[in-house]
Amino acid sequence: MDDLAEMLVKPRLASIGMAVLAATLEPVPPYAFVLDRGMDPEERLENAILWKALKDRAGSQIKAYDDVSKVPEAVTHIFGRAGHRSDLFRDGLKYPGPNEKTLPYWTLPGFLELAGRSIKLCDLDQADAEVQRLHLEGKDAFVKAARDKYFTKHVPVGTSLWQALDAMVYSFIDEDACLLVQEYVEMTYEYRLFVVGGQVVTGAGCVPWKTPLDNTALYDPAMIEHRGDTKLGGPAMSNLRLDQYLAFASEAVDKLGGGSFVLDVAMINGEVGIVELNPMRLGQVGLYAAKAPALVSAILEHFG
Repeated sequence: MDDLAEMLVKPRLASIGMAVLAATLEPVPPYAFVLDRGMDPEERLENAILWKALKDRAGSQIKAYDDVSKVPEAVTHIFGRAGHRSDLFRDGLKYPGPNEKTLPYWTLPGFLELAGRSIKLCDLDQADAEVQRLHLEGKDAFVKAARDKYFTKHVPVGTSLWQALDAMVYSFIDEDACLLVQEYVEMTYEYRLFVVGGQVVTGAGCVPWKTPLDNTALYDPAMIEHRGDTKLGGPAMSNLRLDQYLAFASEAVDKLGGGSFVLDVAMINGEVGIVELNPMRLGQVGLYAAKAPALVSAILEHFG
């Protein structure tokens, strides 16, 4: 019986060993996609749409992972919902690279020229003085942390910066150049444009319930007038704004020095202006109703 068991088991173990060896010798696809495990339905849907667009374009050259920590070192490009994990920006990656890690757009002369409002980078004491200056002019202030996605606050006339910051003040006491103080302005018809290699490749209105499944054109015309609105603006108005935005974007990209980034624009004080810029991290910026295949193709062509 022992001889029979040995005859049956040894070949089985050998075949398992060969399978494991073969798996370890398989070439690692250069592109990795990190799946979204969050609870936001729009983000998960965008994640699935991006995966489909990337898979259609890259085929066997891309593989999905459920966590960025599981992505092999041999990978050259990482896409998807990797959060703000530092290992997303490890050495040797072609994408995302250093320019996709952070984008201090408030240092760019082109942004300051086209922002449509006053903006100043400050430490805590300077921020307090700038808020007071705006208040003396009868203007509300808007304060934003220079740290990515960390803190924003509307500071109306009659409210001090210290009151607005409350306990958050301790986060900025010993930091230099930590707060952006802006004139608080009404922004309407916000629109997101995706710029890759100095070219605007697609865009969509900042409509929270829209995803690429709703896309109707390379530059989707649907917009809402104010954040929080539940109804779209009329098509005629949207198309008019869109023509203005595309003309403005062409000028803005040149003044911003080209490159790859996400450009948010809006009507500010009656003129088109820049709301903000975000790094081009495919899978970590909202797409709204942008044309995902066009964006994916541009990213893969530009970043290799």
